[in-house]
Amino acid sequence: MTGVLAIGRHAGPFLPQPTHVVHVDVDVATDRVALHDLLVEQLAMQGPLLVVYPSHLDPRMAHALATLRAAMGQRPLLWHATDLPPLAADVLVTLAGALHGPLGGAAGVAGVIGLLERQLLHWTWLPSVAKVERPAPSLWQHAQSSLPSSSWLISSWPEPSIARAGTVDLEVPRPGQPVALAVADDGGDRSWVGTLAGRLPGVHTVEVE
Repeated sequence: MTGVLAIGRHAGPFLPQPTHVVHVDVDVATDRVALHDLLVEQLAMQGPLLVVYPSHLDPRMAHALATLRAAMGQRPLLWHATDLPPLAADVLVTLAGALHGPLGGAAGVAGVIGLLERQLLHWTWLPSVAKVERPAPSLWQHAQSSLPSSSWLISSWPEPSIARAGTVDLEVPRPGQPVALAVADDGGDRSWVGTLAGRLPGVHTVEVE
């Protein structure tokens, strides 16, 4: 049993034990009636719920969520909007689901999920910056992105940044405890991931679709 419901995201194989998180497809989340019924059903089964959803929403989903939050104001629902990209968001909801029991329920998880989010570092390789919104690419980067064979690396650490792949040295913090590296190549260039893993001593790497 879990009190974590994730819109558009899934729990993944990032922990030794399986972690259950209720997944809600984006199409369902844009249907106010279907989402309302699902939330009522989950509240009856599991009690208080923490709903995790992407902060950058399709306008239809944003409207549906805003309406539901107003309509269900007296229900034991907690909401968390995450800025994390897809793979990091999957890690976040997996950790939230795993902590539901140890922290005594959705309220306990809601109290720490912001800290968990800040501790998740992410790097993304992209062939273009055309659809990147955060961090916002410069006009020069947009122009360079239109050239053949361009590639870009987006990093969250030490601050959100974007640079041409191969022109910047990967900055990696020195972890004070064991860390894991989740990798999903999605058909992209993952050659730089070996450099990243090599700078994290004892890192455990998990590859996912």
